[in-house]
Amino acid sequence: MAGSLRRDIVGLLVAHYARPHTEILTVPAQHILTRRLERLSAALRNASETRSITTLTFDHGFASESHCSRAFRGTFGLPPGRYRAEMRHPRADGRSEPPPGGSAASLMSAWSRDLA
Repeated sequence: MAGSLRRDIVGLLVAHYARPHTEILTVPAQHILTRRLERLSAALRNASETRSITTLTFDHGFASESHCSRAFRGTFGLPPGRYRAEMRHPRADGRSEPPPGGSAASLMSAWSRDLA
């Protein structure tokens, strides 16, 4: 019986350590993405910033424009180019803040609270 119990315990340990621990890796990866998006949005709002969206994308650590655009749109509700245009030239309704949903930092904070 002791041998059977030992095999069961070893089996459980192997199963536990064999499964990917993506939940551990998700938080740091999401934090890095959030920081990149925050810095990129600040650069896009800066009227003295003259670099192209492509250059800014790579300078802020994104490997591709499409990944950056998807992540940026998911966070801020607009693609980077349109965000830059709207932040530099506010619309007639006076809205010069990011679209509903808030900053990347507030979204990350809400996401972290939801995990707990």
